[in-house]
Amino acid sequence: MITAKEARQRVSNIQSSNNNAQLESCEKSIMKSIENGNLSSTVAFWVNDYIKNHLEDNGYVVERYTERNESCTSINWSLFLSGD
Repeated sequence: MITAKEARQRVSNIQSSNNNAQLESCEKSIMKSIENGNLSSTVAFWVNDYIKNHLEDNGYVVERYTERNESCTSINWSLFLSGD
C-alpha cells in the first residue's frame, strides 16, 4: 500500500507527463502548419485546461470542439500577424 504523499506524487507525475505530451503534439502541429503556410492548426484531441491556458497566454486563439463525435482543438495565430 502506498502513502497519500506517494499517491499525490504519482498523480502529479502523470499530469506533468500528459501536459508535456499534449504540448509537444501541439508544437509539432503548429510547426507543420507554419511550414505549409497556414495560420491555424487543428489537433485531433481536446487539450486540457493547462495547455489551453498556456497557449492563450502566449497569444494563440484556442477553440475546443467536437466534430463527428471526435474531440478536436483549433489553434490560431493569425492575430500575431494582424498586429491587434
